Amino acid sequence: MQRKMFARLSTEPVSDLLNILINHVYRGEDNKRRHCVALKYHKRLLEDINPDDDNPGTKTEQRMEIYAEEALALTIKSVKKLQNTKNNQESLFSHIIYVSCTGQSAPGISFDIAQHVSQDNSISLLEINFYGGCAGLLSGLKVAKDIVDAKPSNRVLLCATELCSLHFKPTKSNEQVIVNSIFADGSVCLICEGEDNTKQSQGITSQSWSHILSRTHLLPDTKSMVTWELGSAGFKMGLSPALPKYIEKNLKDIVEMILAQENLEVSSIDNWAIHPGGPKILDACQSALTLSDEQVATSRDIYRDFGNMSSSTVGFVLERMRSENKRGYCVAIAFAPGVRLEMAILHY
Repeated sequence: MQRKMFARLSTEPVSDLLNILINHVYRGEDNKRRHCVALKYHKRLLEDINPDDDNPGTKTEQRMEIYAEEALALTIKSVKKLQNTKNNQESLFSHIIYVSCTGQSAPGISFDIAQHVSQDNSISLLEINFYGGCAGLLSGLKVAKDIVDAKPSNRVLLCATELCSLHFKPTKSNEQVIVNSIFADGSVCLICEGEDNTKQSQGITSQSWSHILSRTHLLPDTKSMVTWELGSAGFKMGLSPALPKYIEKNLKDIVEMILAQENLEVSSIDNWAIHPGGPKILDACQSALTLSDEQVATSRDIYRDFGNMSSSTVGFVLERMRSENKRGYCVAIAFAPGVRLEMAILHY
């Protein structure tokens, strides 16, 4: 049933080639499993679909109805997990930032999160939507740092929830088969606060990432390499096969420039939380920065176990690193449509 969501086969000769592609895409350990909310709604989403139609399947309005319900449920589950882990059930937040590029609603998921965590009515809400793409969590992290730096008593709940599977479509397009296979659903929540707050709320021995620096860098001549557009039957992803080569050629200079602002070099960085946009993106980043297999292992493991969950994926990588007690400097990198690079320097 999962492959039905990813590719609609027919009796035409092209289907044999497409079937070969699907078997190739879903091979091996680098693509092991995915969480897909859409599987709960497969009859509804696949009803009366014609893969030859430019806009097949369930309309965007109906997909957003599913999104509003399922994204909130998944986010609340993530918030509860964070609260139980950090023993923060009674702690108040000054701000909630909600990140998602796979769905939108008003008054927004952040409004419902605020109701769930029993905040007072003065809480500030912010949502980073369509524009954020896969780099949305790092964009949110940058905003959260600014909020805490401006007032150390501020405490930010940062949530990123993506339901990419709601936009899967049966297709005969090779590009779309690959896109469908890469993406999946996930949610992650982080607490962003000053050092004094951390010591008070979690204990002085608590282990957390220290956020040193965040930067944005626009990659020239890449506007058409990654696109994310609103369609009448869901959102439409465009992913150029030229992107990995472009990253491999240009990434090192950009990263070195940003690291130099903190008097750091690539060799100074112990850990790399690279957004696993797909195996070729990881390969390109590894090659560009001359990283060892071990340095990108966590990103590959998250991709294998969960897929590309868009903005939430880097959060999964960072949490896996934290749970494995990986120490020292960490650079988090993700790419958004444009192409826009978001980068954060952390320390643990």
